[in-house]
Amino acid sequence: MRGPLLRHIGYWINDVREETLCAPQEVVGFLPPKIRTRVADYLDRGGNEVMLAQGGTSWCRFCCGIESTAMGSQEWSDGHWVWPAGLSHYVREHEVMLPEEFIRDAQAKHPFWDGAGKRPELMSGRGVDATLWETWCASHRSPAFVQRLRRARDEADVRAPAVREAAWQARIREALATRGLGSGNCQFAGCRETPLAGMRICARHYAWSPSDDASSCYQLDRRLLGSFAFGYDEIGDAYSLTRKLISSADPVSSFIRGRSKAGSLQLWADWNGSEENWQGYTPRTSLMNELDAVVYWAGLWDERRFAGVVLRDETRRMAGTTPSGHDLRRLNRWLLEDAYPSELRRIGMEVVPILSGWVVGDGEP
Repeated sequence: MRGPLLRHIGYWINDVREETLCAPQEVVGFLPPKIRTRVADYLDRGGNEVMLAQGGTSWCRFCCGIESTAMGSQEWSDGHWVWPAGLSHYVREHEVMLPEEFIRDAQAKHPFWDGAGKRPELMSGRGVDATLWETWCASHRSPAFVQRLRRARDEADVRAPAVREAAWQARIREALATRGLGSGNCQFAGCRETPLAGMRICARHYAWSPSDDASSCYQLDRRLLGSFAFGYDEIGDAYSLTRKLISSADPVSSFIRGRSKAGSLQLWADWNGSEENWQGYTPRTSLMNELDAVVYWAGLWDERRFAGVVLRDETRRMAGTTPSGHDLRRLNRWLLEDAYPSELRRIGMEVVPILSGWVVGDGEP
């Protein structure tokens, strides 16, 4: 027998076509530390396993450098709410807020799971209702961010047709090269093209695909999310940078090397510079994640450490202000760009944050 519907929480925007869900940056706010810890702990241990995500692991929308495997690929439920496994990271590390009804539940209930053994089974064919979460997201949207989102979508709409056409033509060329031409006419009504060898349809119809070849045009950009983290294509000469980080004696590289994961350092040391035939976690991906973590460090700037680096005027002025939060991440991004000008591509000098900021509670419980 089916029970009442489970209620969605903690699902974020995936691409620029999405307006139903919000970005986590839009719902950052204050929660007393003890309550925040309690809520995050409940998210970690409050439910059973629901399903494995079909699209693989999630990723932090703050681009903070945490590995996607740590964000998880599963969903949990306490029999009333259902949430993605990585939601506790947003609450604990990025001060993201959740609906007050869930916060009250998390404080009042005991976790179902003690952290050992198998999680209890609670689901038994239950359906899911996203209405509360979508309504809550709608009430906390940032008008400025929605406007930027729509601009990004309009720009993607302009690029998408050419991307789809290029993908289709590439499949046509591949089909012709691998199968060759047969004889007669394509069996599609009105098509006079020659079919592929051993088939009754032409390369154009064979290569057509109902999937969206232009989906990459609509992916969330880190700049759109107000992030100073490094995008994949913003690391120009990744091989040169890894050589510096694993062996250079300059103070900046030594500092980063001392705080990088041992696994990343070994991956870079074993790399010969080729980006072919890599499966899964590549040296470039590892480098991007380590640099993203550097962007969040509070202790990167030190005048003696950067004495040998030619800093832009804007970087030096920002370094003299003892920045925090968004401004600290902006400074760290600029410092890395200035320290490795041949390896890292510079972004504009301003990225607009989208944090709305709101408060629940007025002190420690």
